[in-house]
Amino acid sequence: MGSRCRCHGISGTCTLRTCWSKLPLFNTVRWRLRNRYDTAVRVEGREDGSTFVPVRRRGRGGKRRSRRSASATNTVGDDSKRRNRNSSFRRSRRGSIDLEITPEDLLFVRPSPAFCRRSVRRGSLGTVDRVCNPSIRGIGSCAYLCCGRGHRQERKTVWKKCKCRLVNRFNIICDNCRVNETRYYCR
Repeated sequence: MGSRCRCHGISGTCTLRTCWSKLPLFNTVRWRLRNRYDTAVRVEGREDGSTFVPVRRRGRGGKRRSRRSASATNTVGDDSKRRNRNSSFRRSRRGSIDLEITPEDLLFVRPSPAFCRRSVRRGSLGTVDRVCNPSIRGIGSCAYLCCGRGHRQERKTVWKKCKCRLVNRFNIICDNCRVNETRYYCR
């Protein structure tokens, strides 16, 4: 939240100043929220139930990571090793890195479910046979939606409305045209 002010007066003098609160741009809010989601801290409750503590990383055999990755929305518990710039780290006596929670951090208790695979119990249909676009990057692309399984191509002939025209000021009349479409589906 920011503030914005404007001066009122003769010839630009600031005899009266009016200030108001202004929300940041939506893209700024979206970027900050996504950044905090991508770097969310996994926590567990303390035994006394008073506070949360970050899940500590373990040595090679049983790795438990404390940060969520950008691809956590479409993979099973894929916590990355990324660190939020706002979070502070301290070294414990054993040399491992412990994470301190800041007020800006988003916290989570359980990793996101596997949205790539079908799970009736969790209500996820998975991404098999989902329509994707191989020519773009990011959300909606085959690389993002298909979770590394690849995609298939299907050519279909479909009927679409075309050559639409306005008749009698209120009616729109369209012709039906045959169009050859190529669609891509996740495997």
